Amino acid sequence: MNRAARSALCAISFRSLVLAFGLAVLVSGPSVPDVFGSALGAASESAPGAAPGTATGVAPRAHDASITHAATAPATWLASGLASLLATPALVPLLPPDDLTPKQLKKLGKLGKQYDKRQEKLLDARLRAIDAHVTRTLASDTLDAAEVDTSLKPKQLKKLKKALGKASKRHAKALKIELKAATRLELVTEGILELDATYFDVSEVVAGTLIDTPVVIQEARPAGALPSDRIGALATFGLPFSQEQAVPIVDGVPQLGVIGSDVYQFRALDEWPDGSARWVLCDIQADVAAAELNDTLVVVSGPGGSDQPPIGSAADGTLLLDTGPMQVLLQSGGFNLFKSVTVDGELVARAGELPGVTGLDLNGRPLHPANTQASLEENGPARAVVRVDGLLKNPDDQGVVPFTCRITARRGSRELEVTFTVQNSRLGMSRHARLESLELVTQLRPATGNGTGNGTGNGTVATIAGHAEPWSVPLTTAATSVARLYQGYTANTTTGVEGVQYLPHLPKVQGSGLVLAHEGYLAAAAGQTLHSLGNRNEFPRHGFVDLTNDRGGLTVAIQHMPALWPAALAAQGDGLVRVGLFPEQNPAPFTFVWRQHESRSVLFAFHGPTPGDPLARARAFDHPVVGRAADYAHYDRAGVFAYDLLTRDEHEQALGMLGIDHTIVPTNPALRLTRYLYKGTTGGLNNHASIERRLGGEWLRDGTGGNYLSALDLALYKSEWQIARSSDFKHADDAGPSNNNVPTSSGHFGDDEHRYREGILLAYHLTGDPRFAAALFDEAENLKDVSLWQHERSMYQTLRAMALVVEFTGDDKLAKILRERLQYFLFRQVDVDAAAGGWGWDAAPGQGTRGYYVNSSDNNNEKPPGENFQARGFISASLGPLGLYHAARVLPEGHSLVAPTQLRLQDLARWTREELFPHHPDPAQQRLAYSYAVSLRHVTKWESVDFHPILLGMSESWRQTGDADYLAKGAEQLRAAKAHGDLHFWDARLDVQHFLSAVRERVLER
Repeated sequence: MNRAARSALCAISFRSLVLAFGLAVLVSGPSVPDVFGSALGAASESAPGAAPGTATGVAPRAHDASITHAATAPATWLASGLASLLATPALVPLLPPDDLTPKQLKKLGKLGKQYDKRQEKLLDARLRAIDAHVTRTLASDTLDAAEVDTSLKPKQLKKLKKALGKASKRHAKALKIELKAATRLELVTEGILELDATYFDVSEVVAGTLIDTPVVIQEARPAGALPSDRIGALATFGLPFSQEQAVPIVDGVPQLGVIGSDVYQFRALDEWPDGSARWVLCDIQADVAAAELNDTLVVVSGPGGSDQPPIGSAADGTLLLDTGPMQVLLQSGGFNLFKSVTVDGELVARAGELPGVTGLDLNGRPLHPANTQASLEENGPARAVVRVDGLLKNPDDQGVVPFTCRITARRGSRELEVTFTVQNSRLGMSRHARLESLELVTQLRPATGNGTGNGTGNGTVATIAGHAEPWSVPLTTAATSVARLYQGYTANTTTGVEGVQYLPHLPKVQGSGLVLAHEGYLAAAAGQTLHSLGNRNEFPRHGFVDLTNDRGGLTVAIQHMPALWPAALAAQGDGLVRVGLFPEQNPAPFTFVWRQHESRSVLFAFHGPTPGDPLARARAFDHPVVGRAADYAHYDRAGVFAYDLLTRDEHEQALGMLGIDHTIVPTNPALRLTRYLYKGTTGGLNNHASIERRLGGEWLRDGTGGNYLSALDLALYKSEWQIARSSDFKHADDAGPSNNNVPTSSGHFGDDEHRYREGILLAYHLTGDPRFAAALFDEAENLKDVSLWQHERSMYQTLRAMALVVEFTGDDKLAKILRERLQYFLFRQVDVDAAAGGWGWDAAPGQGTRGYYVNSSDNNNEKPPGENFQARGFISASLGPLGLYHAARVLPEGHSLVAPTQLRLQDLARWTREELFPHHPDPAQQRLAYSYAVSLRHVTKWESVDFHPILLGMSESWRQTGDADYLAKGAEQLRAAKAHGDLHFWDARLDVQHFLSAVRERVLER
């Protein structure tokens, strides 16, 4: 059911709702899971080609927070569905039909109580958030609730009065809504009110509370990672809102606030057609206890930001970042990283003559930043980001490689996050960029020489990460007194290192795929070797070096350093700190492929003369604090996904409706970083919308940090390596690199068959990271030049990529090309029984007896004797419907191509139902055809593992035709996957949730 239809159904009378649910089934529901009626019969005995049934009205789907994992009869599931419907925020249906029996009225009374409990749960979340907010406002735990402490300052009293006043009004309004609705519902169920077909519309009353969205804040920790207390941490995350919530945007700022936090800001990432906020980037400061969630926060209507001044300001060619305890001065022109850093009133670092960004060219000559332009890319009371664009030049004033450097500062923090991106994608420098090293440098003020009372003489101490424990070593103030950490190749989980076409910066030993020139790590200080290279299994989990003296100190750490080899950190006794993003210790030059980007993120944590816990700082940097909606159903209600989403309980409930007993076990994997993926890599990492599944189906639903971090890394890899980048030119104008003879990694730029872009879209909306957005705009240029040909997999995957990128970028030229591609593809026909070759469909859209699409030049090595047309089952049955579905979604409403695109999806679904996934009485013996001889109607190879669901085509064909045989066929595949032990592969797939949502709709329809 599309979103518009679902919204329209919210306005129907209660009599119609009850009739649509079929209240007789509610009372005496079926005893077996025959949820599709005679269309399903006994498992799937009906003829695959049965005539489509008549489409019927479908009750709107609602999420039920009361569903449990206990075994539940179908009648109770229907009751749960009705209870959820009664809890729809904008409408409380009131009056049942006048023919209800006393037993049915009693049943309805129970539903009213379930409704009350749901509202109480929401109120409880609000009250807990208010409690937390008031506690933070008072900054005291000694006050009695019935009195006001006379020691409070006037400003504190004013703030307390304002907070309590807003909370009281909101609480009173919510209570009024829920009490009035629940009371009136109780009167109806007791038969006191007159029975008619009216409903109680409370939309005006609740308009002020529609936006309220409880959120949870947590550390994103993968499996095995140690938790940390995160006090005053800032969570940055994307949150969607429905068009009905109508979040206004003023000067790019969504008008939102937060109950439970005093520091926050919001920025619009996407808008609905009416100009209201669709996706919002939230920055919320909160305390998070180790291994706990902070669930006391609610996003509400508000001013768009807390009342602190913006962190960033600009004046006289400089930029100032003021977080409260730290002030950082940056040069707008002549950028040299940090001009000065003041912490707690003490000047701790100043650049002097340092370039800030430096390195060596191939001749060993120093590089320096030039043509730099710095600006405040983002600026608010909670967070500010300075963006610096520039060019590294050699002493001859020749450009070596362009770069973008982003410096992030957060309210209340003494830390800076620096993300440095090498951008080898400028047209005037079209070559593979090569250099010997690239590093960031800053200068701490040296020790006074008076010591700090810690027995180290001049008071300078370096602390270096180790694989067991850190080392602390005294240093002299001489430049030759150095502490360093160098990271070679490790056994940390990475992807693609063994690929023969991958030439990593750290070279492989000749003739070996997994032995690299430097393995393990080197730690040294003051002329002493603390740990030597050689053992890839020994490495610091969180690489850092800290330098502290009697003036202050600095911890530097490279995010996920064990997987981003080679990398180096060094600190000198005279205060010089160096971060080797691409260090000179590497035994070979660094080569950046033409049209490739590559990023590294670095922590600069400044502190006073006491070093504290640098390991904890580095670990926290690897595990950022992030947030998400407390209720996964919020993402479905927002209507921002291409699919209908189900909570875990709803998912399992829908499987139970099909007679499938399955428990979803959330997985939190270890962090996996991607170094390389061949463009045609098979399997989940490169295929099957892996990023979307991990982010949308696992992170948002279950809060598993390993999925969040690994998915974002993969999205960044695809953004910087798989998408050919173009900073200042169109893809068609690229003549290629001028030094194409230089050995480089190859085979990584995306091809026609594996363009999975939905994960990058979601990564952007969940983080607001501009690197994802920029990559998608570059991809829009690339897609305009994709060859137009009849290869089946390439066609579906390109349609899918085009549709998603058009939806994100709004690129009109690409949208036109998408329509031209559909016009080319949808209408050509070929008779496989008569033709010796060619390509096309068996008939006009929706008119064929079989529904196939074929191309005689595909899969030649799989054809049996006498066959001219060989198809791949997973392409036609799984990838095809997905491509056509997304293409139809982005076509203008009422466009002439919408209907034929949807009919072609139905053609493929019908072909799948009748031939590619044939019925078998034993689910364990039922498989999808992998290779299929079309004219011979013969399966030449079956799939061995259930990686490819046919469910999207089945659910959409049912929605478009009302033919429940499509749902029955999808149910067969789910039962087969369960029998094969493969159902867990689909636990988090969004297209599978979409199908199971259709199952629920069908059950509620009956």
